[in-house]
Amino acid sequence: MKQVFEFIRKLGNWLFRIFIWLLLEPKKFWITLLPFLVGFIFLLALPAGIFNGLYFYDTLETRFRLTGLILELLGICAVVYGLNDTLKLFLGKHLLHIIPEWFKRLPKFRNNHRLGVNPVNGALGLRGALLTTKIPAPTSTIENRVSFLEEQIKQVRSQAFKDRIYFENKYKTLVDALNTERSEREDGDKQAQQDLKEFAVGDAFIELMGVIWLFFGAIFATASTELAKLFGCIQQTVC
Repeated sequence: MKQVFEFIRKLGNWLFRIFIWLLLEPKKFWITLLPFLVGFIFLLALPAGIFNGLYFYDTLETRFRLTGLILELLGICAVVYGLNDTLKLFLGKHLLHIIPEWFKRLPKFRNNHRLGVNPVNGALGLRGALLTTKIPAPTSTIENRVSFLEEQIKQVRSQAFKDRIYFENKYKTLVDALNTERSEREDGDKQAQQDLKEFAVGDAFIELMGVIWLFFGAIFATASTELAKLFGCIQQTVC
C-alpha cells in the first residue's frame, strides 16, 4: 500500500510539472494563438447566417474581414504595450503621462521671468573657535606658572583625545557609508542588467506577437473575399 501511495504521489508531481512545462512556461505562445482559436470558432464552427438581422449581414467573407480587423487591432495594442514598457523602463513614465505633460508645457501668452539673487551667508558654513585663556600675571610665582602650564597640557591632551575619538567615529561612519553605497550600487547594477535582459526578451516576444497578429490580420481583412471563396470550395468538397 505504501508503494502505491508513493507511486500516486510521484505521478501527481510529474503531471503538475508537465502542466507547468506545457501551459505556464510557453504562456506567450498560447496567448498568441488564442485570437486564432476564437477566430476559427467565429469563422467555421458557428452556423452561417446566425448574425443576420442583428448588426451585419453574416457571410463567410464578412467573418474573415472582421476577424482580420480584430487581429490588426490586437497587433496595434501589442505594439502600444511594448512602447509603454519601454517608456516605463527608461523614463519612469507611462505612455498616457507623456501627452498631458506635453500639454502642460504649452507656452503662455505672458512670459514672466523673475530673476532673483539668493542671499549668500557670509559664514558659508565655516566655523571658528576662539580659545581664550587666562594668562598668569607677570608677578606670578614659578609654582603658579607651572600649575598653569600643567593645566594647559591637560586641556590639550583632553581635547586631542576627544578629537581623535571624533575623527575615528567619522572615519568609521564614512567607511560604512561607502561600503553600503558600493553594495547598493552593485546590487542596483545587477538588477538593472536583469531588468534590461527581461525587457529585451519580453519586448521581443510582444513585438513578435504583434507582428503575427498584424500579418494574419492584414491577410484576412484584405483577401477576405478570396479566402471566403476558397473555404467555400473546401466545404463543398468535404460535404
